[in-house]
Amino acid sequence: MSHSQILKPCQNQQKSVLTQIEMSHSQILKPSQNQQKSVLTQIEMSHSQILKPCQNQQKSVLTQIEMSHSQSLKPFENKLKSVLTQTDAGEI
Repeated sequence: MSHSQILKPCQNQQKSVLTQIEMSHSQILKPSQNQQKSVLTQIEMSHSQILKPCQNQQKSVLTQIEMSHSQSLKPFENKLKSVLTQTDAGEI
């Protein structure tokens, strides 16, 4: 009798400790999951915020290249025309 009486409280105590551990474990997990979500949304937000200026800069650089490309071509065309007209006039 004494043996079974000694065992029962130990088992009960062991169960209570286990439930406390489980409760605390779940309580610890929930905030970290929330934090993880918030960090992910922050990363996504910052990622999109970082990407937008880069895309805008890329577009502006492309338009600058196109503009400078067309501007640099025009003088050559003009020079080419003038050279052609000079040679035509010289042959005559």
